[in-house]
Amino acid sequence: MRGGRVALDSAQSWLVRPSGEVGHSASVHGLTDTLVGQGHDWGVVLDRVVDALRGRVLVVHHAGLDKALLDRMCRRRYGMRLLVPVVDTLAVELARQRRAHHLESNASLRLSDLRDAYNLPRYGAHDCLSDAIATAELLVAIVAHRKSTTLGDLLV
Repeated sequence: MRGGRVALDSAQSWLVRPSGEVGHSASVHGLTDTLVGQGHDWGVVLDRVVDALRGRVLVVHHAGLDKALLDRMCRRRYGMRLLVPVVDTLAVELARQRRAHHLESNASLRLSDLRDAYNLPRYGAHDCLSDAIATAELLVAIVAHRKSTTLGDLLV
């Protein structure tokens, strides 16, 4: 993102070569053993991700998954967790619902459901680039609905 907009011209995506087989998860994300077998070593991809995040804010939907995974990988490769500011659209929306007393026990905070709530278009899920774009667009919509919110207000 740049200037409050999703910057597709700088979007990147890399396949990581896993240490084992993908198994049944291929039916969810479409990544077969043959396809990921052509991917890059996880360390090479992590270096690229860390380099891309230098001086930037990490925007995720569910930091408990994405940031935790990046932290584990960084500890393994660099001996420390990923030190980067984070905006978690799931946490931001949960906090908004709690403040507004609209938290329902069955209300979904899934990325696709929140995008529906903000009248954003549907994308296929479980593709890292599509999910990243979908999350960035959700953040733009959240900020647009909060007249006085800045990115700094949303950091976790």
